[in-house]
Amino acid sequence: MDIGRDGKVKYLQRYRGPLATYHNLKEFPFDAHKFRIWLSSFEYAENEVQLVVDEKMTGRRKLLNISDWTINGVKGSIDRTFAEAFGRFHSLYEFEISAKRQTGYYLWKVIMPLCLIVFMSWTVFWISPDQFGPQIGLSATSMLTLIAFQFAMASILPKISYFTIL
Repeated sequence: MDIGRDGKVKYLQRYRGPLATYHNLKEFPFDAHKFRIWLSSFEYAENEVQLVVDEKMTGRRKLLNISDWTINGVKGSIDRTFAEAFGRFHSLYEFEISAKRQTGYYLWKVIMPLCLIVFMSWTVFWISPDQFGPQIGLSATSMLTLIAFQFAMASILPKISYFTIL
């Protein structure tokens, strides 16, 4: 804490820990999201404590690490919020991280193998109708491969009840 000659108090506090957020994943894995964190002091009214954005400390991209995401932008802004329990306005700090998911992993590990499995199933139509045994064998192999692939992918895909692009 630092108290200036003009009576302004500069108080810095660092927060660290895991965060969780919920997003609409209909465009997964080609999605982009805004991650937001709101901080407010409900103990003091906005005329008692005024939060400010320190541009030197906000948006230090080198320190941000969100696995499998590309950070497009980081910004901090000040607003006010009304707390009904206290009947007064409070200063509100909003921290926003704009990020886009890196899709390379899903292209190479999910979409490309799936395309190859589908292509393998189409080869049945290039086999002569006289070759009934190989047609059935290739169809069954394609179906079993698709089922095994689906089991393998279940552990890396988000567990949601609606369809995504993937």
